[in-house]
Amino acid sequence: MELLRTPITYETATGELTHAPMVLAVVGGVGTRLICDTGASEHVLTLDLARRTGADLSPDEPGTDGAGDSVPSWRVDRLQGSLTGWPMSLHGVPVAEGPPPFAGWGIGGFLSPQALHRSAWIVLDLASPELSVVDGPLEAVLAELRRRHPSLRPVRLGRDPSETTILVHGAVDGHREMLTLLDSGARSTSFAAAALPGMALGAEAVSGRAIGGREMRSPTVEGARLRIGDALLPMGPVFVTPEAHGTVEGVIGMDVLRGTVLVVAADVERPVTWFVPR
Repeated sequence: MELLRTPITYETATGELTHAPMVLAVVGGVGTRLICDTGASEHVLTLDLARRTGADLSPDEPGTDGAGDSVPSWRVDRLQGSLTGWPMSLHGVPVAEGPPPFAGWGIGGFLSPQALHRSAWIVLDLASPELSVVDGPLEAVLAELRRRHPSLRPVRLGRDPSETTILVHGAVDGHREMLTLLDSGARSTSFAAAALPGMALGAEAVSGRAIGGREMRSPTVEGARLRIGDALLPMGPVFVTPEAHGTVEGVIGMDVLRGTVLVVAADVERPVTWFVPR
């Protein structure tokens, strides 16, 4: 049974195109865009949106952004949202300052797709593109996706249970296996230098920006291929970071994920199925 199907857009409220897959939502009566971020363990709202809803906020422990900078944060005491009329509880979700462009772009936070339903399958279809929540047998979900996307094939992956983000095991071809995050919130793919010994590094390039706007730069490598499950996927230029993010040494961003399909669930014991090009 399909519980939700809603379009994904890459266009901001002012018409700019971004790398980020977004869905239209209503939060506390305010229309907004939420980025579908499989690298988020829970939904996160921007302070700008939370204030516009009039929600009560409680101070929380500071967090960190992608550059490791400290970010003040709060929690929403009580708030309701919806996606295409489908209700979504946002009680107790974290609130943080969004990047400066977010308010003008109409982006009010991050949606953790795997946190949308306790038991149903979440289909992040970046090929159609649309987000759906389907309650039923996995094989029936996969059969429908095979019919819809004959140019893609499913790769079933065991999920690492250490976090609620989408962690699997993969490798850059010719190197050891590493804990890898399938991160639809990331623009670019990156790997920790320790996982790629002996690989020749190219010139530095901008790999992203911190929430405060600080530019992050890393060297790149060309011609790398991702070995994951029984698939070997070509990648464009990828970034090499000096350190891992905790135990995570690889991050697969939207430069690889776009045009593919992820099928995930809230339960970390259930497999991830990634539909990739044949």
